[in-house]
Amino acid sequence: YERDPRLVAAAGRLIGDAQLAHAKGIGEVYNLPDRPPVLYREKTKPKMTTMPSEVTYNLAALARQQRPPFERVLRKIPADMVPADGVPKGPLKNKSEPVWHEMGTRLDQILARAKRRQERRKAR
Repeated sequence: YERDPRLVAAAGRLIGDAQLAHAKGIGEVYNLPDRPPVLYREKTKPKMTTMPSEVTYNLAALARQQRPPFERVLRKIPADMVPADGVPKGPLKNKSEPVWHEMGTRLDQILARAKRRQERRKAR
């Protein structure tokens, strides 16, 4: 790979003009990087306040702190509806079956509303 002497001379003139302009206070000089392949790494490293390993660790810690599934909904269900461990469980053999019942009821309500809305639109 040979450098073209005309390009080298032109680059020298541009650098000289930029330094002269900076000395007169006209503009700023931009120093070209010595090692372009490492440029990206050097520019992004100071901006990375959290490393990817920290994000992974924080997500794992958050997952460990999560409450068991359906805990909030189970607290809303009356105590007499939640079966005790000694009571035979429903067809799903799951002690949190009332949750599924409530979810099914809500779905029925949503579908009924959608059906009524559709009938009103047809009537127009």
